[in-house]
Amino acid sequence: MMLNKILIKYPVLSQSDKLQHFIVGHMATQFFAVLGFSILYSFLFGFFLGILKEITDYTTKKGTPDIVDFYATALGALFGALFVGGIAIR
Repeated sequence: MMLNKILIKYPVLSQSDKLQHFIVGHMATQFFAVLGFSILYSFLFGFFLGILKEITDYTTKKGTPDIVDFYATALGALFGALFVGGIAIR
């Protein structure tokens, strides 16, 4: 249900590739939070993971670097941090 609200608010995420980037950013942030890192460091890991992926695509020419892919990953990391932060507050 919440995923549908996100997809409606951010229609670019309805593209399969962008949705995958969103999910990876979200899960990376949650993974690091579960390991005991702070919410900020967990978010930064997901954020920089998106940057690293696009740099890798650019340098290796094995993928297509796309700023919107980075935005999707960073947005997923942000939602992951907000999700983990919301649980930590309760």
